[in-house]
Amino acid sequence: MAARRCSFCAIDYPTSMGRCSVCGEETGYMSSAEPHPEWEREVAVRKSMTSGTEDERIEWWRMEYALGLGYSPAVAMSLAASDADMHQLEALIRAECPLELAAKIV
Repeated sequence: MAARRCSFCAIDYPTSMGRCSVCGEETGYMSSAEPHPEWEREVAVRKSMTSGTEDERIEWWRMEYALGLGYSPAVAMSLAASDADMHQLEALIRAECPLELAAKIV
């Protein structure tokens, strides 16, 4: 089965979804992917995030970024609430620094 992906929100939709339900961006066709099994839940969670204050949205972005780097939800939440430089964190990980050590460094 094919899917359509929002490159901004990283949600894989059924092929009938031409636009992302969260950000409104046009979704791209992906013949080698399948829709996320809980795509409707993902949409609901992300929509709830966009209704908060700017500080809440920034913290959510930081948590999503840390999750994308491979951190567990608990560590990602801790990093998001800190003043850690997320781009420095990514650079350390790309340089093959272990996740735990990179989090301690930043």
